[in-house]
Amino acid sequence: MGEPCDDISNPKSGMVVDFSEIKKWVKADIIDALDHSLVVSDDADIKNLKKVKQMFEKLKIVNFQPTCENLLIYIADMVKKNLPPHVSLYSLKLQETPSSYAEWYADDQS
Repeated sequence: MGEPCDDISNPKSGMVVDFSEIKKWVKADIIDALDHSLVVSDDADIKNLKKVKQMFEKLKIVNFQPTCENLLIYIADMVKKNLPPHVSLYSLKLQETPSSYAEWYADDQS
């Protein structure tokens, strides 16, 4: 959520945030980090897991159990840290399958 730029002389007039900027950091911080990755908790047997390279392209080790719900919180934190000060995150949805997903709403966070 945020207020659109109301300066009609600005090429970003009417935008809250330029989508190309969002796309750039989402790709770098979320997509590139997680796509084609095996995401595991740091409680896992990482040493033995690293020996089985043919099972995954990249290994992403996190300090939480990588459920859809926890990954969504992780992604929300990544998105929030990149937003400009005048913009706040309203909601996110992470879909595992066509009928399985988790949703995150700022209003539900304490």
